[in-house]
Amino acid sequence: MAQRNIENLLQLNMNGKLKWVDGDNQKITKGVTAYTGSRHPYNSQYVVVQSNQDRVVI
Repeated sequence: MAQRNIENLLQLNMNGKLKWVDGDNQKITKGVTAYTGSRHPYNSQYVVVQSNQDRVVI
């Protein structure tokens, strides 16, 4: 299954449909922002999805 997931990601990237996020506080789209984690594991990222009333961390 992991091999298939990697193949899918590679195909999306080759088709220009994968967006790489580099850095902290990067807006992906309206209401969706990526942040770098400051602790373990090093260089981790998390995504915050903002709705009209709440925020969810992914």
